[in-house]
Amino acid sequence: MKRDRYIEPSTRARILTIIYIAFLAILVFIAKNETDQFQLPEKATQEQIDGSLQSLRELIDYLLAFTVLQAILFSTYLVLIANKSIRTGRFPPTGFGVIRRTRIVHGKKAFYGACLTYFLALCAWLPILVPLYLKWFLNEFT
Repeated sequence: MKRDRYIEPSTRARILTIIYIAFLAILVFIAKNETDQFQLPEKATQEQIDGSLQSLRELIDYLLAFTVLQAILFSTYLVLIANKSIRTGRFPPTGFGVIRRTRIVHGKKAFYGACLTYFLALCAWLPILVPLYLKWFLNEFT
């Protein structure tokens, strides 16, 4: 196989991926610690319940803000990849780092790869549904 038919892994892309995963792990840890405070005693007062609900609403708002920011960043990046791929007829396009050795495709396969990338850009918005549902659920039943 020819060496120019593959893109070798980018150290920068790998480091950014590891940093992002570590950041998500820290956020999950913080969220876990924050949700532990929502366990109320058996004879909780109305003030304790209201305070706990208010804290839960704030946590859901932070989650919503994070998911919107993440959706904007990922969908923008994926649309840039797809646009450049369609323009050049090559997938993945030149100048974009990969985290593992990736075969370069041309022509129809590159177009299908770009279409899949557009679909993934749309899917990047799906996590927003979780905090929106939680907000609706909390408002509906409180």
